[in-house]
Amino acid sequence: MLSYANVVATLALFLVLSGGAAYAVARLGKGSVGTRQLRNGAVSTAKLRNGAVTGAKIRDGAIGGAKVDVQSLGTVPSARQAGRADSAGRAESAGRADTAGRADSAAIADSAKTATSATTAVEATSLGGVGPQAFSRQASSATAGIALQGGNGTAREVTLNAPRDGYLLAIASANVSGLQFNTEVFDRYSCFIIFEGSAVPQTERRGELLESAQISEECETNAVIPVAAGAHNVRFAFSGLKASTQVDHAELDVVFVPFAM
Repeated sequence: MLSYANVVATLALFLVLSGGAAYAVARLGKGSVGTRQLRNGAVSTAKLRNGAVTGAKIRDGAIGGAKVDVQSLGTVPSARQAGRADSAGRAESAGRADTAGRADSAAIADSAKTATSATTAVEATSLGGVGPQAFSRQASSATAGIALQGGNGTAREVTLNAPRDGYLLAIASANVSGLQFNTEVFDRYSCFIIFEGSAVPQTERRGELLESAQISEECETNAVIPVAAGAHNVRFAFSGLKASTQVDHAELDVVFVPFAM
């Protein structure tokens, strides 16, 4: 016959052997187990039901970047927009840089053109507004043979066209020789430049051959003559030559030089 003492003793032994679980099941009410009743590590991953932990159950800021698998994340919309904006910014910067480069090249080219124009203008001014080709305007006449013998006459003659008002620089020279004087003691003569049919006084040079056979000397002269634009005639002439006196190796060079601005 079971007595109260036997029942209590048997129940006590059961509780000891079962670790008090039966008592706990019998005695734990709803909501009686809280955080304090859970042993550290008591809830393992295997005990969590799939989908049991939702975003709403996770405290803001509880999961740091170190706990996130970055490769599992897609591109964040704002990051995508930022990437596009950055690409657009680079493209725009490149466009601006390219445009700036072209503008700079254009500016350099324009500066070069301006500099060239300025240089040309300065050169033109320094040449009196006449291009360098004006200085190549010259006329020459020369001969190694006999140009004149005895009497008065022209040894060389040229005509030059002046492109504008300026100067004519004339340079003339010739060899004068006496072949035979016979009874003549000496031969006095003159050489000079004739411009437009009139002798230029300051260009006259006088010579004298003494009584002797086969003697010679040079007669040289030059002139700077102001002229207007147009054609001009210049001659290298002699006067007073004895019949036995001849002029050879005669040369006349005329160059046009423009007035300074």
